[in-house]
Amino acid sequence: DGRSSIAGVVERAEDIAELRIDGRAVSIDEAGHFDVSLSRAGSMKDQSVNITILYTDGARADRRIALKETPPVAETDLFSAPNGAPVARFTITESESVAEVRIDGRPITMASDGKVLLRLSESQISITDSVSLTIIYKDGSRFEQRAPLRQRRAVNQVVALATSAQGGVVEGRVEDVETVSQVFLGGVAVPFGKDGFFRVDMAEQDATGRGPLSMTILYVDGTRKVERLGVTPSNMFEAFEAARGTNGQTFALGRIAEPGQVKRLLINGDAVDVAKDGSFSIDVAKSRVNIDRQVNVTFIYQDGARVSRQTALRVDNVIQDLDMIAAPAGGKVVKGRLAAADRIASVIFGGKPVPLAADGSFSLSLSETAPVTSKLQIVYIDGTRQDQNIQIRSLVPFKGLDTYAAADGAGILEGRLGNTSQIAALFIDDQRVQLNANGSFVYRHEPVYATTASHVSIRIVHKDGSIAGRRIAMNVTNNRAVLLVNNVTRTPDGFSVTEAFLGNGNGISALEIAGQTHNIGAGGRITFSLPASGDKASGRLPVRVVYDNGLDAQTWLTPAKVAGGLIPLPARPRKVALVIGNSRYGAGIPSVGTAAADARFIGNIMKTRFGFEARVLANGGKAALLAKFRRLSRELGGNDQLVVHYAGHSLADRRTGKSYWLPSNTRIVSAQNFVSTDAIYRMLQDMGLRGAMILSDGKFQISRSSRTIHVATPRKTRVEQVRTPVSVVTSGLGRPVRAMAGDSHSAFTWRLGSTLSEIGGSTRAQDLFQKIRTRLIQNQFPEGARL
Repeated sequence: DGRSSIAGVVERAEDIAELRIDGRAVSIDEAGHFDVSLSRAGSMKDQSVNITILYTDGARADRRIALKETPPVAETDLFSAPNGAPVARFTITESESVAEVRIDGRPITMASDGKVLLRLSESQISITDSVSLTIIYKDGSRFEQRAPLRQRRAVNQVVALATSAQGGVVEGRVEDVETVSQVFLGGVAVPFGKDGFFRVDMAEQDATGRGPLSMTILYVDGTRKVERLGVTPSNMFEAFEAARGTNGQTFALGRIAEPGQVKRLLINGDAVDVAKDGSFSIDVAKSRVNIDRQVNVTFIYQDGARVSRQTALRVDNVIQDLDMIAAPAGGKVVKGRLAAADRIASVIFGGKPVPLAADGSFSLSLSETAPVTSKLQIVYIDGTRQDQNIQIRSLVPFKGLDTYAAADGAGILEGRLGNTSQIAALFIDDQRVQLNANGSFVYRHEPVYATTASHVSIRIVHKDGSIAGRRIAMNVTNNRAVLLVNNVTRTPDGFSVTEAFLGNGNGISALEIAGQTHNIGAGGRITFSLPASGDKASGRLPVRVVYDNGLDAQTWLTPAKVAGGLIPLPARPRKVALVIGNSRYGAGIPSVGTAAADARFIGNIMKTRFGFEARVLANGGKAALLAKFRRLSRELGGNDQLVVHYAGHSLADRRTGKSYWLPSNTRIVSAQNFVSTDAIYRMLQDMGLRGAMILSDGKFQISRSSRTIHVATPRKTRVEQVRTPVSVVTSGLGRPVRAMAGDSHSAFTWRLGSTLSEIGGSTRAQDLFQKIRTRLIQNQFPEGARL
């Protein structure tokens, strides 16, 4: 009917009470979309509307928005200034009616032809970044939007017509030829016609036609572009995927295709550290990378070219399941399932289209000679794509799988398989691994002393002869500190002066060598001198590494092992607090209302006050509790500290002097699930830690047999086992007791928490006990309870 129509999306729709356009209320949906016909007839040119947004908290926003039949920004492009700095150029339509242009809130000069130049910072050279653009017209209306910084291709229709031993022939066309001054390929000028067409014989250019080439375009205004010919999203990365860490954190992992040719890599505008082999890793929580979103990627090549693309980064490597079953009769059957199937337009696997079901599942039959590694290409509805090389994996019937670093740097793979009645054998890295009756297993990987990626291959042989396999990323970053020796010189008096670099040194506050403290310079540089020792073992010198968590670790080095080598330093000592709260019981045992809150309370204090890593076990059974201690025994080493806090039911046997903690699955008619405090005490002693402390809001008695140390007959070949000094502070009661009705914490835990908040990290257990005792005896306890 000739009337104008306006459509848009408002942000924070859940906070909006009403939207008005020209004083008329307009309905919006839950996502903030609106679409309404205006009451005016005729062209929208030079018209504007008044928009008012009323918020639920009483605030309001008023704008006069210009309506334009054509986009106010005709084009955007990215160039390099003569000095190499990035420059964005916008072309504004109807510039004669524009009063002012603002970018990111600051006024920008506009030329008479509508051109606006914006110098960018190095952090903005990602071509798919955007800026806030505001156009204020002479009639007072304005136009506001996020304007993307997109780089238009300077060269199109590039085709390699022929290749030979001498080279190839490349044809193409330069865009916006009227603004181009010169074109260079490999430093040699390239002639082009009035329509921008060029033809290059690579043999005459003394260049190779293999792989991407760079072409430099100089413009008449002095700016330039370096076009990377032949680069597409599929050949920029060998892999780009999301993965979950062992602690639940999410990483973006990848490997670039030409690491030797790439100078810098930017993802969402942030520089990314790339290893020599092209691999990189990004902690999503500490970056601006969003999983399941489009990611803006910019490559800056050594030859000056900048190439940017948007690519999809999907969680869990897109693949929910991918199985390969090798049947005895031969052949391969690949079955899988992809995540977010409703967003996928097409899938190609191994060069062939893949029929995809509504739930993302697919099935393919492959020949016995089919390649193990194939390319998976996924094109999404929004136009983004994800291309990567994948290895066919098998869906192993895992019931649980975990990886972590042990105290000596080894990677531990711990898990449990289902359907054990159908499994004949389990192999990890071609070694047969013992499979327990319940399907659980523990595999020890070789020690890793750096943050390099590590993988293991799992192979399961079924009783029917079929084989299933999977390659597991260990995801273990041990962060082992090392001294990398750069240079060693000898002085006339026999001293060796060593210049070294401290790698993975985050968390090290001081380094003592032979009793002398050495400063760590910029970039981890350190210089130390050692006296002559005659290259004998007796000449070893003590090294003490002091960490920022207050702990230290000892090691040794000798001059003979210093020259030109790598000196591993002790792993950063850990402080772990295991807090156990059992509040829910069954089978006639009353609940403990304060236990779970007490565990969280003490865990938070140990974490925030003393820098401990708090691990909470709430309402766990006997198996879960003992599993926690067994895992700690594998993780922690001689320089680590452990604090165990328990809140829950307990009891003591007056006849034997033994006491027990009662897990949540304890039954009143059976002692089967009791956990002996003697056993806990011995487990902590056998860990060989620097120290351990037990804070028990319940009975914790050590029987005479556990207090007796049995010394074996000494032998010269016997290595003495270092035992953990264990301190115990206990309330001595059978269950946590509230100081008064309605308290959310027990009297013991509340006084313990307040005392921990005041003392220093070096307070002895005896002093801690006396402080808690003094505070407790000043209060009257209900039910006749006493300390």
